[in-house]
Amino acid sequence: MGHNYTRVLSLMKGIKLVGVADINIERGVETATRYQVKFFEDYRDLLPHADAVCIAVLTILNHTVSVNCLRAGIHVLIEKLIAKSVSEAESLIKSRCILLVGQTERFSPTFQELCKVLKTEELLALETRRMNLYTNRANYVSVILYLMIHDIDLLLEIAAASVTKRFWEKDLGTPEFTI
Repeated sequence: MGHNYTRVLSLMKGIKLVGVADINIERGVETATRYQVKFFEDYRDLLPHADAVCIAVLTILNHTVSVNCLRAGIHVLIEKLIAKSVSEAESLIKSRCILLVGQTERFSPTFQELCKVLKTEELLALETRRMNLYTNRANYVSVILYLMIHDIDLLLEIAAASVTKRFWEKDLGTPEFTI
C-alpha cells in the first residue's frame, strides 16, 4: 500500500516527495530509487524533512507511528484502520495536526458519479457485495475491519447517514468496535 501512495504522490502537482521509509530495506530502496528520493531505514529520521506523511503499516503499529509523527508536528494520512482500538483512535484525533484516514475509495471518480446519480433517486435499500477474493493479508484483524469497512464507508456516504443500530443474527461475543 505504501508503494501506491508513493506512486500517486509522485504524480501530484504541488507535492514534493522527499523520502520513503520501510522496514523492508530491499523494498524501500527499490521504491526510493524508482521515485528518485532518499530512503530512510527508520521513519523517524524522515520526519525533520517532511510536512506530512502517509502511514501504511500494520494496524497494530499505526498508533505508535502516528503518535510519533503527530508529536513532531507532522500531518498524517493514515491507511485504515486508524488504530486497533477506539481509545487509540481517540488519542490520535486530539492532535493539532491534520489527521486523515485513507478511506480513499469514496473519492474515486466512479463513486463520485454514482453519488450524483443517486441524489436524484429515492433509495429503498442498499446492499453491498465484495466480489474480490479475501487474501488473508491482514489476518490480525477481522475481515469486517480490514475490507468491509470500505463498503460500510461507501454505504454511509451514499445514504448521507450514520449508523444508528447494529445487530447480529447470533451472539458473536463482544464486538471489536461499535460503529
